[in-house]
Amino acid sequence: MLTIIKDLGKRYLDEEKTKLYHYLLVRCHCGTEFPLEKSSRNRTKSCGCIKTSKKVGKTYGYVTIIKDLGYPEEDNRRYYKVQCVCGEKFRMRGDKIIETSSCGCKNKRNMLIPIPIGETFGLLTVTKDLGYRLVRNQKRRYVEVKCKCGSKPKEIEWGVVRRGLTKSCGCTRTAKKVGETHGFVKILSDAGTSKLDNKRYANVKCVCGKEFPIAFSKITKATSCGCKGKNGTKKTIQIGKTFGNLTVTKDLGCRLVKGYTRHFVEVTCKCGSEPKEVLMDNLFRGVTKSCGCLTNRKKPQKANPIILTIGDTYGQFTITKDLGTRGKARTRYVEVTCSCGTPREARWYIVKNELPLPCKGCQEKQKMSG
Repeated sequence: MLTIIKDLGKRYLDEEKTKLYHYLLVRCHCGTEFPLEKSSRNRTKSCGCIKTSKKVGKTYGYVTIIKDLGYPEEDNRRYYKVQCVCGEKFRMRGDKIIETSSCGCKNKRNMLIPIPIGETFGLLTVTKDLGYRLVRNQKRRYVEVKCKCGSKPKEIEWGVVRRGLTKSCGCTRTAKKVGETHGFVKILSDAGTSKLDNKRYANVKCVCGKEFPIAFSKITKATSCGCKGKNGTKKTIQIGKTFGNLTVTKDLGCRLVKGYTRHFVEVTCKCGSEPKEVLMDNLFRGVTKSCGCLTNRKKPQKANPIILTIGDTYGQFTITKDLGTRGKARTRYVEVTCSCGTPREARWYIVKNELPLPCKGCQEKQKMSG
């Protein structure tokens, strides 16, 4: 239960000082005094001692509660005096006492457990104890293991190996062996794990005779060095064959472009430009159809639907010249001459529809006559 001692009035809790909060000074049954918002007095039943209260003599994890120390003056938390199974006595906060509590001897015992050198976990055999390392501000014990597949020794966390979370170097996941043929390549040897992308690589040989490294996860039934098509048949280029405006004149063979093998050919265009080197795949797929002359060719302009005749008369104005279109709206302008002989520029639709159009010459004559 809480007892109200004093009314502290209203306070601003936000920096912008937009809302006032009414506070009371209350006392808990345990003797702790603290400020409490008035609107929450019906929901709050204690200072927090009910949640953190522990029974004297009860054991939690590796510690047993000896004495209730209450609430020290320097802290508004409940403390207890506890004793660990190793015999050490110390003070501990109530909300920190859980089922895994100890004085720290538990972690020390785990650190002193020797690593079983030579013991096998799955396909991994422990060969060396590498000690502790700091990983994300936490100590982690590492060991060196060797897989039965014959790959290079690997460094791995000891807890992962001991609990059986890692059972191999990755060879069981790829399920591909040296000497097997997949697609158009044959696996020659295991190149180990790359430090760049942490993937396991293999040295393979294509049916065309080229040797190259490739990740085990990328080896499929259609794998090749690039000399094979999607349907598994070898693409052969015929000299003199035409693709669009391009005619093949020479086979330039394969080249390595950004880590991939690409087949190039020399072609000539119908426009008579100089021979050009293009990718063979782009010719087969119809991506490249010319040397660029088709894209650079200017498109014919659409015929202007507006029919305008020089010399036509609309009201008092006669068209003398077509000035073309202007602005984003593409408005057409013309030069006209008034019956008084004064020339001026005007919009075509105003002249055509004989809308009111002022003339400076006519206005001056009216002023003089008036």
